[in-house]
Amino acid sequence: MSQKILQKNALEQARDWWQKILYLENQVDSLEKIKGIPTISISVFLLKTQYVEFQLKQLITSIDQHIFFSNFSSVIKPQVRTPRQLEDSNIRMLGQILNELKKYKGESLKNLISYLGELNKQRIKFTHKLYESKGTILELHKEAERGTALASKILQEIKEIDKQLEDNDPLDKK
Repeated sequence: MSQKILQKNALEQARDWWQKILYLENQVDSLEKIKGIPTISISVFLLKTQYVEFQLKQLITSIDQHIFFSNFSSVIKPQVRTPRQLEDSNIRMLGQILNELKKYKGESLKNLISYLGELNKQRIKFTHKLYESKGTILELHKEAERGTALASKILQEIKEIDKQLEDNDPLDKK
């Protein structure tokens, strides 16, 4: 295959992937506006938590790139991992991603890490309660709504950290 065809295929795959991400994000946001239906709130919680995982992988890549370009050593550079590399190394579940994030230090990460720890506990507890004999659908509905609110808070934290990284871009010679 020629280089041009490979590049075109890669661009088409990237475009299709982003279209899928944007579609899912918009659909989940639309579903979140529907109140009072337990199965919808449960679905939104689980889907939104998956979206948090996706955004965290993007954030880790951004942090790696920020550190890479901030390090002016000619001897050693940190490795920049892509979201795909994180997935390929079996860093897929929220708890695993949280552990990766804990490897970084920074004031702006404290709230995010705290919220993620809580979301991870909530999701594990929630998924195990889904088909247990104890508990009611109304209880699940309320837990899902709380979890969705926390996931939304986490997504906002991720946006704020991304903005901080952008505002402190080591390659931006202002």
